[in-house]
Amino acid sequence: MPLSIYIHVPFCRSKCPYCAFYKEIGQIEDLTPFYLRDLDQLNLDKKRFEITTIYFGGGTPSLMPPIFFENIINEISRRFTITPNPEVTIEINPNTITTKDLLEFKTAGLTRPSFGVQSFDEDLLKFLGRCHTKKHALDLIETSRKNFKTFSCDFIYGLPKMTLKKWQTDLDLILKQNIPHLSLYSLSLESGTPFKQRFSENDLDNGEFYETTRDQCVSAGYDHYEISNFAKKKSDISKHNMAYWKGDSYMGLGPSAHGRIETENQNWIETVGPSNLNSSKKEGCEINTISNQTRAEEIVMMWLRTNLPLNESFLTEKTRLKFSDCLDLDSANPTWLIQNNGSIQTTTLGRQFLNTLLAKILKF
Repeated sequence: MPLSIYIHVPFCRSKCPYCAFYKEIGQIEDLTPFYLRDLDQLNLDKKRFEITTIYFGGGTPSLMPPIFFENIINEISRRFTITPNPEVTIEINPNTITTKDLLEFKTAGLTRPSFGVQSFDEDLLKFLGRCHTKKHALDLIETSRKNFKTFSCDFIYGLPKMTLKKWQTDLDLILKQNIPHLSLYSLSLESGTPFKQRFSENDLDNGEFYETTRDQCVSAGYDHYEISNFAKKKSDISKHNMAYWKGDSYMGLGPSAHGRIETENQNWIETVGPSNLNSSKKEGCEINTISNQTRAEEIVMMWLRTNLPLNESFLTEKTRLKFSDCLDLDSANPTWLIQNNGSIQTTTLGRQFLNTLLAKILKF
């Protein structure tokens, strides 16, 4: 059975004003012993699971030296079978590495860089609290193109007072780079962030931005395979994130990380990492049983983010539940949700207004 592993590296040099992920500012330390403690605590059947993806997220994992990643990958391989040619992703703040560092990450076993570029506009980079330059981001992209089979870049649109014309200029340059995978996010004002204190939802107008982004990326040859994600080829699709969206088992290691793991007999457990670094050092992750109803709701919510059909037989295989147990499909707008021979699939409009759709059809 496939199993993905997410490893949260919480350290950052500074706090970006839009980011709500758990982080520690100004310190860096090797948390490998604590990651391995949590990994061993779960006591999973090593023969039952095969590791298909590993994802180092944060925080800013690229602050860590290559040997840190090499050691963790080796420790995981000692405990589990790792599939041939696994996807091993590292989130990278361009300001934290050189092109030489990037190649050393590859030698350490990392196969998929994911760059938090956010914008090619120098003024917007400053507004977002990013310290890299457009040139440095482009240099890293070119190095990745020459040395990795695939890589990804994140960008943000719909910023306060941002005009569509300004985003169009950024998007044009993004598409000219022919980046294999793009994650293009509409800014959301997250609780506890400086942006949430400074701005209101009235400062954001993302509907037209979303439509323009989708249309131009599709015209440029990208598969809009998930609400915010675009891939040039099938092999460029994020295998790790697809594990989340398609209901596979995944493990979260580190402070604030969480996981969902299928046990035998179609049962599920959740793992919840301690909320902060100090607690994470003192205690392992919390392990709870979750109901099939809860897991079914999660699978539906996540799967419908993609452009793939969800088969009722798959939901039943994973949770013992049928569509009728958890969904009121009669209330679904047919222009938003396609129902076809025991499957459901969101349309382009359905994905754009997914929260509204889910509120109508979920029974739980």
